[in-house]
Amino acid sequence: MQHSHDFKRAAPYAGKRLLVIGGGNSACDVAVETARVAARVDLSWRRGYWIVPKFVFGVPSDHLHNLLYERLGFVPWRLRASFMETMLRLINGPNSAYGLPEPDHPFGATHPTLNSELLYFIRHGEIHPRPRSRATKAASSTSPTVARTSTTPSSRARASRSRTPSSIARFSTSAAGRCRSTSR
Repeated sequence: MQHSHDFKRAAPYAGKRLLVIGGGNSACDVAVETARVAARVDLSWRRGYWIVPKFVFGVPSDHLHNLLYERLGFVPWRLRASFMETMLRLINGPNSAYGLPEPDHPFGATHPTLNSELLYFIRHGEIHPRPRSRATKAASSTSPTVARTSTTPSSRARASRSRTPSSIARFSTSAAGRCRSTSR
């Protein structure tokens, strides 16, 4: 098992099959980078995330957000968030068009995922969205090899010791945004 902090390059995963579990920035970056060299990359999300491209109308998206906040700070937050949701749906289309779950929360309720390549790689068949099955849910609640929401040092150490040889590497992200890989 490898933590995303230790993920440096995708070359060791060349020709392998990967399962990336999670939709945060680290998980999506790992999925995109490994999809360049891996035989297959599957992506499983527990819930939907807001995917924000790195550039919107040629402007870095964080600058656009800050500009909107500075210029439209008098507009209620919920209305600005609704505007951002509409803008993202117009730019990206619905998550369901990519085989991904729709966000179950309003924009801004959690940190959005900033990635311009994820949806491109999904559309071009380099990353394969995978619905979270009951087996995956059961494994994530009982297996120490799948990341949990707990990121205590003991849970990370226990997870890193549970390596099994195989041609499948699994990446998963806990609620704290930590990403792990398990060679299977």
